[in-house]
Amino acid sequence: MFRRRKTEQALSPEVLARLLESPQGPQIGRLEARHFQFLMVLIEVSDIQELQSIIAPLTDTLMEHSAHISVFTSSFLVAVLGSHFPQWDTPELRRKLVDTLLQKYGHRIRIAHGQCDGAVGVLGTKRLLAYGEVIPDFSGILTKLLETSVGAAVEIL
Repeated sequence: MFRRRKTEQALSPEVLARLLESPQGPQIGRLEARHFQFLMVLIEVSDIQELQSIIAPLTDTLMEHSAHISVFTSSFLVAVLGSHFPQWDTPELRRKLVDTLLQKYGHRIRIAHGQCDGAVGVLGTKRLLAYGEVIPDFSGILTKLLETSVGAAVEIL
């Protein structure tokens, strides 16, 4: 079921208006092409306590730089700039965020980052809808991330 209150907190008014323009509410599978910046971050830790000590400050850093955390699984996350708010879609903001992450958490993370023409919008079925991003060549980018050494970043062109 579409959760309007939670969505209103996460989306810009322009995006929310587009999602709700239909009298029946959001349309299932409604995606639109969008250019945005992305980061994939893999956290390298030895135990759960170490993961707990880094995850909250790392996500705070991402949000302070206007990133939206799109995927968050265990010690892997994907953050995007510009999917919700297009004015944050600049390579300069992405590079500044990458530099900040490496400076603060470099001994524990590896990063793959770049820009892509992907899709954003409502994904799901009538029972459960979610707003999200689709990054093309996800598996190829993930491969490059795994080949990157801890404390380093690779830019995907």
